Amino acid sequence: MELTNLSFLSEESDNQGVVGAIAYPHSGEHFHGSLMQDFEVYVLILHEDSSLHNKIRHSIIGELRYQIVYMDWVQLNRYLITGEDRSVTGAFMDGDILWDRDEKLHLLREYVLAFGSKMRKQKMFYEFSCFLNTYVEAKRWLADGQVIDAYQCILKSLKHWARIVVIERGIPPERAVWAQIRDMDRAVYKLYDELIASEETLEQRVELTLLACEFSVMSKMESCSELLLEVLRKSNHPASLAELMIHPDLLYIHEELPLMLRKLVHRSIIKETGSWIPSLTESGREIRYFVN
Repeated sequence: MELTNLSFLSEESDNQGVVGAIAYPHSGEHFHGSLMQDFEVYVLILHEDSSLHNKIRHSIIGELRYQIVYMDWVQLNRYLITGEDRSVTGAFMDGDILWDRDEKLHLLREYVLAFGSKMRKQKMFYEFSCFLNTYVEAKRWLADGQVIDAYQCILKSLKHWARIVVIERGIPPERAVWAQIRDMDRAVYKLYDELIASEETLEQRVELTLLACEFSVMSKMESCSELLLEVLRKSNHPASLAELMIHPDLLYIHEELPLMLRKLVHRSIIKETGSWIPSLTESGREIRYFVN
């Protein structure tokens, strides 16, 4: 599909804080019409202003209907690490760049495609956090006697485990990760296969998978937290949660930090101490984290 008459977006490029814009036409075999959204063109406008996040416009030019999505730069980077929004990541990687201030879009695309050490560690941290969270949720559901909910959670947990295995081999995980991992790690694939197709009862399948996940959670926690541990080792002083959440290397995975910090302390992988500087808004001492 040829993009025509995008001049109505020209005023956006003059706005202060705009980073760039990408147009992604839905056409041919990749266009699912009303199954997904009834817009022939998806336009992604990146901005440094987080207040514009989730602002959406619908426009029609001639016969073409456009969905224009405004997104802040931090959220885009998070989506590229987590894969949480397929529409955004697909548009960013495969769309046509309309304008690109300071070449930031081109450089970010190259960074994602290179899948270098830093991005691998960020994705590893994110996937492990999801692996841990869904595993714990499955245990809770099973303890409450809700076997189907436990099954749904442990199936998600296995998928995050599979993605970790792929990342450990230096390869970006695909959405169809089970096809990707089938010949890469037969043990993890067999767990998945037995969970969905075993002759055991559903509860027995969940229990057996939980046992395997528990061992993996314990054995992988430190290696999957390598990026956070590096940040703490390089710090000149114990760091607070607030400081870690705005650290450049952790900014795009900051939502996973509260859970992971407490688990790492519990496993004695990192240490905690109380700050001697009293909080300005709360009583007590602020917890800070460090590595010996």
